[in-house]
Amino acid sequence: MPGFSSRGGRFRGLPVFLLILLALPLPGRAAAAPTRIVLVTIHAAPGLSFGGGLARRPLARLPARPLHIPVSDSGVTLPFPAAAELLSGCGSDRTGVRDEATRGLPASTPSLAVALKALGFHTLALPGDPLMHSGSGLARGFERYASLAPALSDSARVDSALAWTGLAGRRFVWLEFSLGYPAEAWRRGDPFAADPEVVGELLRDVESSLDRLCAALGRDARAREVLIAIAEVGETGSAFSLAGAELRDLAPRDARLRDAAPTIVAAAGGSPREFEGRNLLAASGAANPVAPPDHPELRRSWGSGAACRPQLLQLLTRSDLGADSLLRPALDSLATRCADSPRVALEHAVALSRGGSEAIAAREFKSLIAAHPDYLEANLAYADHLLRFRRFELSRVTLAAIPPQSPLAALAAWRVAFAFAGDEDFPSAVGAARAAGKLAVVNPAALALEPRLETLGSLHDAVERDPDDAAARIAYARALGDLGLYDVAYPQLHSARALMPDSAEPDYWLATLLMAQGRPQHAAPTLERGLARDSTHRPSRLLLAEALMELGRRKEARAQLERALREGPGEPRDVFNLACLRATEGETSGALDALERAVEAGYADRESLEHDPDLATVRGDPRFAALLKRVGLSPTR
Repeated sequence: MPGFSSRGGRFRGLPVFLLILLALPLPGRAAAAPTRIVLVTIHAAPGLSFGGGLARRPLARLPARPLHIPVSDSGVTLPFPAAAELLSGCGSDRTGVRDEATRGLPASTPSLAVALKALGFHTLALPGDPLMHSGSGLARGFERYASLAPALSDSARVDSALAWTGLAGRRFVWLEFSLGYPAEAWRRGDPFAADPEVVGELLRDVESSLDRLCAALGRDARAREVLIAIAEVGETGSAFSLAGAELRDLAPRDARLRDAAPTIVAAAGGSPREFEGRNLLAASGAANPVAPPDHPELRRSWGSGAACRPQLLQLLTRSDLGADSLLRPALDSLATRCADSPRVALEHAVALSRGGSEAIAAREFKSLIAAHPDYLEANLAYADHLLRFRRFELSRVTLAAIPPQSPLAALAAWRVAFAFAGDEDFPSAVGAARAAGKLAVVNPAALALEPRLETLGSLHDAVERDPDDAAARIAYARALGDLGLYDVAYPQLHSARALMPDSAEPDYWLATLLMAQGRPQHAAPTLERGLARDSTHRPSRLLLAEALMELGRRKEARAQLERALREGPGEPRDVFNLACLRATEGETSGALDALERAVEAGYADRESLEHDPDLATVRGDPRFAALLKRVGLSPTR
């Protein structure tokens, strides 16, 4: 769905959880109950082993020394089930939460936030994952559950946490960090190989945010009133870290996520008896019973076709099969061999949908949903298919099958708003977006959706009031295109063209939307038609040159670009494109002249300057080296 992928969506893996509690009661002597408790959760990529390492440097800023305790492998690998165990102090046998789709946390289970609230704490939740929405059961006991938080940066959530702990009274905040997820909810548990550069950048961001949080808490005059414990759960090597200057004698042999809630409540002066987990402060030397890991999510997603999992994941991560046209044949074969796997069937249907096979994909989606009614990710994917092919009403019906307490409910709610917009029912779309926002604002694009829908409603009404207002139709079509509703926008531009027979403007905006869709083969003739009406429309000529370049018609592109730039200065990117065209034709001097003009006009795309293959013939020239220095790059790179 356009604009609704999650942050960093190139990989996702097992969750890493940090619970921060400082100044725990020390064995052998009384300690004042804490007045500040901060719980931080971090979800990390598979293959990353933290083993307490991520927290070591930030914790050094606090007046306490951490103790690390191994964490038992209980099969909890996905963020939502792990958060449910963490905040309820109970395992999946009691909560029933075994995956990230079918159900939220039941009201019958204990709650860390409820217990702390009973002890006089004001409670705040700052989730970073849209699946942790306010209707999922995790919000119980929180005085404030910030549905806006998933759309904020880690740094902004830290600011909110520090502001909360700085207020009067006893304060508890749950703060969640995120290292990114794929756009597809059904792929969240896949052990995809992560780009090391992306991993490094996101980890630095999280570590910086955590460091700033601990530094601020350490400087606070009430630093010894802050409660800190750290629980890290990774694919390999997990641990709790408890902070306290005299905790050396406190050494439980292992721990589980469910042990966090009773330990925190006990440290805060409450009774942990209602929780299933152990109070680690009173469990010195004790060990959790060892049970074999249980992975119910794999059974639900893969069924009896679990043996097909490695083959499917290999297909999805092969770069040479990135295009749907190449991926689909490979999935056709796998789907035949793995007919009993819901996940394989889902990926096959998605590939068919993205490849344009509307009817065949719809048939596969409906068969999958009928055979596996609890596999709600299929409903979400089928709704995306229906939105793709403008079946807006049917998409809303499909999304209605996802229960409001399901972790997927927030993702479904935003799609409902989008579906109403596709039907140009903007009052209903605004209402649906408002309701979705109360669950979780899934990302910055969703944050801006409600005001954009209100603007669309106003533009729609303007067209309804005066159907002959071509400018209003163009403005309405542009706003629809910005939301990804291209097929709804095109009729408005066709009508504007009829109202403006001597203008290139409607064709220019039509071509702009076609280019945004990746359709230069349709944009080029549209622009040529507009220029036939008005040959002086420079934006059309510049865009035509870009479309022709993408089509490989370089000589025609150069002719259009040079004519447009003779008639006016153009944008820095246009001048850079001219440099590329000249360079590929061996005109080194002319290419460098254009590059110098582009840089002087403000062009500073370092990636293109360093790696665009069109500039290969000029990179050895001293003038090119001087240009790199002007934009802050080394010519030796």
